Amino acid sequence: MCFGRAEGLPGLVWDEARPILLPDLHSGHFRRAAAARQAGLVCAAAMPVVADVRCADERLCAVVVLF
Repeated sequence: MCFGRAEGLPGLVWDEARPILLPDLHSGHFRRAAAARQAGLVCAAAMPVVADVRCADERLCAVVVLF
């Protein structure tokens, strides 16, 4: 899946440039809730990756999502 800025958990972290914890993937607006439920996943944490050098036009280079 691809996520635009402010879209889904990775896009929201990219847009806000801050870590986000979702303690319950089955409530709220999580795009992959059905896949998470099938895999037995219940929560997620996502963190921005910031580099000392610029990645394109920003310091934020990636988002890491852990389930």
